[in-house]
Amino acid sequence: MYRHFLILITFLATFIISFGQIKQNNQAVIGMTVSNLPFKNIINSKMKSATLNDFSDKLIILDFWATWCGPCVEGLPHMEKLQREFKDKIQVLTITDENQGRIETFLKKRPLKLPVVIDTDREINDYFKHNAVPHYVIIDRNKIIKAITNAEFVDSTNIQKLLNNEPVDIPLKNDDLTFNSNQSLSTNQNNFIFQSVLTAYKEGAPSMSNINTQGTYANRRIFISNLDAPKIVEIAYNSEYTRVIREFKNKEKYDFKNKQNRYCYELIVPEDVADRKFLIMQQELTKIFDFQVSLEKRKTKVMLLKKIPGTKIKLQNSKSEKKESFIRYGEGITLVNQPIKDLCNFLENNFQKPVIDETSLLGGFDLDIKWRSEDKSNIKNELAKYGLTLEEGEREIEMLIIRD
Repeated sequence: MYRHFLILITFLATFIISFGQIKQNNQAVIGMTVSNLPFKNIINSKMKSATLNDFSDKLIILDFWATWCGPCVEGLPHMEKLQREFKDKIQVLTITDENQGRIETFLKKRPLKLPVVIDTDREINDYFKHNAVPHYVIIDRNKIIKAITNAEFVDSTNIQKLLNNEPVDIPLKNDDLTFNSNQSLSTNQNNFIFQSVLTAYKEGAPSMSNINTQGTYANRRIFISNLDAPKIVEIAYNSEYTRVIREFKNKEKYDFKNKQNRYCYELIVPEDVADRKFLIMQQELTKIFDFQVSLEKRKTKVMLLKKIPGTKIKLQNSKSEKKESFIRYGEGITLVNQPIKDLCNFLENNFQKPVIDETSLLGGFDLDIKWRSEDKSNIKNELAKYGLTLEEGEREIEMLIIRD
């Protein structure tokens, strides 16, 4: 999962930070010198605070991450490995804008042998601006920014070259900070009655999808940026990725890592056909991408949400007049007068398997479920509070099959 900061900024070629402060209207760029960058709150380390000058003899790697970001968490062991390999020649500093309590809870289940800089005021994040994590910045011993890049380029070979003062060819992670998913792909910003646009990969834009629920295009606009063709078709069929099977003759043709296989798409329909927008999208894209799509019953490994046998706990229907749902990314979900289906959807997204409701519970319910992505076992204790349990199983369920 990625975070999008839709902020218009001014790029400056050079800038030196004043002692102890970051000037918010400026942005770091490759080749500039950074002086005395402050790290005000450091945990998981003997250091409680520091500045860049405290690492004057080391190559610095800044790893911007979040607990709710799967690729970020997967990349932390690699950063630990680099720190072990190069020892006191480098210093990896992981940086997050999540609060200290959340990070401390995470570290209890996923220990980390690297300092964690808590940046809730976003001074450091906003200086090294980006719209998606993970995000990496490499600063050499002379405090010159040598790279702003993606995880795959922060490797032993490039680190050793930088330590040897050798030239490196590290691609720039050039996030488009002006990207706004609420604006049309078309340069014309009129109030469209109907528009369908398909473009090639847009450099610097995040990989995402959005269905407008407010504003001029409420409930009649579907927006997608930098996703592969099969994923776009999944969205057209309003299908969860956990319930999709791709049967392709040449899988490399749809390799997500290849930017040429990704597209941006926008559909705006008139209000009187808003309820048919997905059908229109299906008809357009299956022809364009030459896919055959069908719904078929397949025996599949699933998770089963059930009542605990013999439990005395009875989940009561909500007495609230409100209907609300709050997802706390990486932390849990709170439901107010919502169906059990909403809980199943949340669990399915986190377990990345279909979740089948076998509770027979009807109506709206109030539930507060704590979810720690670093400790998936905690979900059973949370569900048990409501007399529920989650079990592995196998069921024949309807799957979306995409063929070329």
